[in-house]
Amino acid sequence: MGFPIRCKKLRSAGFCLALFLLVGCGGEDERERAGIVSLAPAITETLFALDLGDRVIGRSDFGQTPPKVRDLPPVGTSLSPNFEAIARLRPAVIVTDQSGAAHRESLARLAEVIELPWLSVAEVADGIRQLGERFDRRDRARSLATRFEAVLSAEPPPDGIRVLFALDGPDANEVWYLRRNSVHGHALHAAGARNAIERDITGPAVLTPEELVRAKPDAIIVLAVDGETEAVRRRSRERFARLATLPAVRAGRIGAVVGSRFALPGPSSLDLVEALSREIELLTP
Repeated sequence: MGFPIRCKKLRSAGFCLALFLLVGCGGEDERERAGIVSLAPAITETLFALDLGDRVIGRSDFGQTPPKVRDLPPVGTSLSPNFEAIARLRPAVIVTDQSGAAHRESLARLAEVIELPWLSVAEVADGIRQLGERFDRRDRARSLATRFEAVLSAEPPPDGIRVLFALDGPDANEVWYLRRNSVHGHALHAAGARNAIERDITGPAVLTPEELVRAKPDAIIVLAVDGETEAVRRRSRERFARLATLPAVRAGRIGAVVGSRFALPGPSSLDLVEALSREIELLTP
């Protein structure tokens, strides 16, 4: 269906005119366009892992991984897409996670939309396979998805050290942590530790100091998106120092893994397992 026909369906005549001028209505067959816009950083990373980086023409505002992604124009996020920026790029496909469901109809006026659930290990693995099917990278996608499932489906070791996997933050008055039932929680299990918060939750993963004291973690590992690892370790020791009754604080077992890619529930989660494994080995008594 050509752009002028789709344009008639838009509710706002002004919006229609703006997109008409941005995209154009010449003789170009939309099927000849091959560009992909990705509104989710983890999906962008996955597209590059599937050797589709040369087709990605727009990224999420927060996309940083792999480094060459930073050279691409930012086009908003799944939650808040920049429609004008996307329209200027004239993509063939827009890929988003389900957090952008409210914008599905509007995005579909610009290009084909692929919306993927992208939270659990099973969802990420299935999403990898779907991207492989859609973009003719089936073998590569199957291999990556199979490895992702195999590594991150590991059960927590019964005798593993109990670790609080926390996010970097300014103080210990409110500690955000990685849920046991998240991809990051599974990475901790695969690395050889148990989660000190031994329950699955669906809401905000945050602890008060009192809740943290009751959890009694043997060790704390902090995830930071940037900085030097030793500096993050030092800052984290200072952050938790006043909770001196914690076994982790008393024993000085506070570590860190650093890198924006480790924040993504995608291919870099496999590298996160290796980074966590090294840190757990250092912290295990």
